[in-house]
Amino acid sequence: MSWLPDLDLSNETQSRTRRAVGELQNVDGNISFRYLRGTESFDNALAEGFEDYPAYPMTKTDMVFKNCMSIFSRRLVPNTRLDYKDHLNAYGIDHNGSYSDFHLLALTGGRNSTDTFEFINPLEELSYGAVGLLEVAGVRHYQKVDFSNLSIGSAISFEHEPENTFDPNAIKVIAENGVQLGWINRIQISATICAENLNDFDAEIFRLNGRVGYRRIFVLFKFKNRSLSSSAA
Repeated sequence: MSWLPDLDLSNETQSRTRRAVGELQNVDGNISFRYLRGTESFDNALAEGFEDYPAYPMTKTDMVFKNCMSIFSRRLVPNTRLDYKDHLNAYGIDHNGSYSDFHLLALTGGRNSTDTFEFINPLEELSYGAVGLLEVAGVRHYQKVDFSNLSIGSAISFEHEPENTFDPNAIKVIAENGVQLGWINRIQISATICAENLNDFDAEIFRLNGRVGYRRIFVLFKFKNRSLSSSAA
């Protein structure tokens, strides 16, 4: 689970960075949640105003909350909505498939309009042929990007940025014309998506939306490395 500070319109220099604050785990169908206490991301979130997820107050140091799927399922769009298929299509999800609520949170993020929480799939395990969706991070830092020159389906490449002063593991997202669009979310840089494996992905722009000053770019990728063995998430 990630958290983003509320937008402060009176603070022109506000730095809004999405922080990883919690982890939702599925072990043999048993869903549990815990806060990522002691991590840099969690400590930064506390310093920026994070308190807790309302349903799970931080009262004990290493508390693990069990059987919590019913709480987080409320963040999902109901499958009874008339536009439910369109909702799935917007995330590149086959509406003919069968998905658990846990899986749907990973695929869609479970965002809603009442808070700034979002689930981010860490993409730690990918099998050959796996398809996924990434939202490009840091797009607002590249307001010079001409969105009129970007098109759905155009190729995207990934490039390691070891000289990045904030994160030497940073991976840039590059458009077909060579312009940088942003980065892969650092939460999603893992043993699979890392500097050594960037040529193992075919990627393209899947969706462009948002408003001026808050553009959003979604990239659809396919993993094509047969040699890496990993289990399904």
